[in-house]
Amino acid sequence: MMLRRWVHLITVGASIAQNALRMGVDSLGELDIGDLGGLEEALGSGVLSLEELAEELFKVVLESPKAMSAELNTCLDVLKEGFELRRVQLIYLFHTDTWIGRLCGGVLYRFFEEVSVRDFDGLVACQEPVEVEGLGDSMRFREGLANLLGLIAEYIASFKEMGDRVLIHATGGFKPESAMALLAANLPGLGAPVLYIHEYFREVVRIPAIPLSPRLERVFGGLMDRVLQVDRAYRGQLEREFGGDLVDEAIKLGWLIEDGEYIKPSRMGVLIWRRLPRLKRRRLKRR
Repeated sequence: MMLRRWVHLITVGASIAQNALRMGVDSLGELDIGDLGGLEEALGSGVLSLEELAEELFKVVLESPKAMSAELNTCLDVLKEGFELRRVQLIYLFHTDTWIGRLCGGVLYRFFEEVSVRDFDGLVACQEPVEVEGLGDSMRFREGLANLLGLIAEYIASFKEMGDRVLIHATGGFKPESAMALLAANLPGLGAPVLYIHEYFREVVRIPAIPLSPRLERVFGGLMDRVLQVDRAYRGQLEREFGGDLVDEAIKLGWLIEDGEYIKPSRMGVLIWRRLPRLKRRRLKRR
């Protein structure tokens, strides 16, 4: 069986810059820059060198990745999971069209380049960061959100067509950006699980995508019910009964996960699926 690639689409926020300000890293402390607005102005005016600050922050992030970056706090464990399965993994970063966006995107790109060789035997490849037009402009923010939605949807469609597994990491960025990533992951014909780290419990939550094809709804339900009945099913048996394509799709959408030669439900998949039947039977009362 051909091993599918894992493709990680990651929204990039300003957590690296925010944590750098909080820590008072050398170059920021010297200029007495107290907030993100001041940092954006300093980078844009050239008072502060983007390249020099990026190099400084890269070293700090390399030393304490999860403490410095919300994006890495979400994705590093998933990358390790893919590595243990010996999957080739591709990373795409989407950042705002701001100096801080370029800074954080560039630092993450450098980080992934470094750890790919050091920790993942070269099986992880980060592509050049993607700048989303309008996402950092208060006058064009709605347009920027639409651009982000379109980009993520385009990437999901392209990689799903090639048979790859796509995962959306939506921790980085403001809540509207996370909402666009979640919406893109559930557009008709697409479908990809969304990963988000809980702000208080610091636990990564994996939200499966909803199967939107009416043709698949009945047989998909049969597959989910069967796996939930036994909690862990032999993959070969499921493929004979429901078809290999459907089993693969349930994994790609985030409802099921692989466990060697077996398949088991994802944690959120169990909770959501058990909730759905009650939602379907519920009817709104007329007032």
